[in-house]
Amino acid sequence: MSDFDIKKTAETVADFLSGYFEQFVLILTKPRTTLSAEFSRGVQGKKRIQRAIIYASSSILVGICLARFIELPKSPAEVNPQTAIAVLFIWILSATLLHPILKLFRAKGNLQDTIIVFLFIISTLHLLFIPILTILSRTITETQVTLTYEYVIYFGGSREGEDWGPYVETYVKEREPERDKTILPPLSDSNARDIPKNPEMRARVDPSTLAIKAPKRTEAPIVRKEAQLFLLFFWVFYYLANSTYLAIGLSIAHKQSPYYLFVLAVFGLPILLGFMLIASILMGLFIQSH
Repeated sequence: MSDFDIKKTAETVADFLSGYFEQFVLILTKPRTTLSAEFSRGVQGKKRIQRAIIYASSSILVGICLARFIELPKSPAEVNPQTAIAVLFIWILSATLLHPILKLFRAKGNLQDTIIVFLFIISTLHLLFIPILTILSRTITETQVTLTYEYVIYFGGSREGEDWGPYVETYVKEREPERDKTILPPLSDSNARDIPKNPEMRARVDPSTLAIKAPKRTEAPIVRKEAQLFLLFFWVFYYLANSTYLAIGLSIAHKQSPYYLFVLAVFGLPILLGFMLIASILMGLFIQSH
């Protein structure tokens, strides 16, 4: 490839990224003005939804790269088009399910308008909250370790035949750092009678000193007990932020009051979920009675 081709490619990528981030900042800081301009460009609906899909796809790919870079837990292992297409499909499906609900409340726009607003708003806030989630995952979570002993150990019991067998133990790594370096030894003829029945009272050993296969180990992040209320407030804030931006965007697409749509988003979804829960309970009781 010539130097000219490299320079041209670099300029194309730079133009694309600068245009994307300019759009990102405008939607984030001036959603009403930006989306009003988007719907008054004079372009055909097909071109408009293409712009929304390109923007949302770019947000997904940038978001995956960002999540990998800052090591967000459970982020995709690699950046690939399949992941982007799957996320994009979920967003479009969510907007498609949202549209009939809006029509029940006299929304004037069409399905395409709902999808366009949904893609612009959700993809923008999605990228914004990735670093916030990363910070939270490192400040309000702990690591729960689960050890599954695949060999026989003594763990106490009341009848013969129940005193030894497989055993699973869990503990929080940050609270018991020394325990994380040791395991329970296997049952042997020499220690079967003298060891305590309670595993918590047993002497733990360094696994490197035993010629056995180590127990199966899994780790999972858990929220600190003292931070659970804070996490709840965060998700409420995230929901309200999405509701606010969507209300602004949908008010432009459907020519309705943003305050009306915001109230509908905040209270409508919980009420709908409540009705669905009650309906499922009543359905279960009806089935049981017949």
